[in-house]
Amino acid sequence: MCSARRLLLEANPSSSPLLTNLDDAASLLDAGVDSAQLVELSLLLEERLGRALKAEELDRLTTLRSIDELLQEHFEGR
Repeated sequence: MCSARRLLLEANPSSSPLLTNLDDAASLLDAGVDSAQLVELSLLLEERLGRALKAEELDRLTTLRSIDELLQEHFEGR
């Protein structure tokens, strides 16, 4: 299964230093992830999940933990 860290690195390889010490519960925006990176992340998530994200799922893309939970819910629900 793919992880939130891996997806963020794929969306923006230059974010590696940012992700190294980022706590799973830290706000991505507060940590320096910008809106363009979040859009890229949402597109990658849609690609991995094989479907469009719902509005409430997009609202959840705030921390590494919340993204991992979304991935886990999807892959466990299969």
